[in-house]
Amino acid sequence: MYKGDKVWLEAKQVAKANGFSSDWATVIDYYYLNGGENVKIFSILNDNKYRILGIADDGDVILGTRDEKAFVEQFTTVFESQKIFFYAEETVTKEIDLPQGCTYLSKHSMSIRV
Repeated sequence: MYKGDKVWLEAKQVAKANGFSSDWATVIDYYYLNGGENVKIFSILNDNKYRILGIADDGDVILGTRDEKAFVEQFTTVFESQKIFFYAEETVTKEIDLPQGCTYLSKHSMSIRV
């Protein structure tokens, strides 16, 4: 699980070395950008659970709903929220569209592991 996931361990080490070890949106974004597939972090907002998908080009956080619809929330709101961590042994790749005006790595869609 987590202990055997080398990309996850690297993401946490990079975060600690650069002073953002409690910034889970940035940690998971680094993890996904470097090939991580199994760790999922959820942000609790208004008693709802949303998956953190990455950091948008403008610095806000891209979140996903249960039905894999993306929306954007302010970074500070996500940073201050409660988090839930989940490890999925098996995942598949899915391409999702981003909300209008949102880009990730200069694209209007992103690949996620579900």
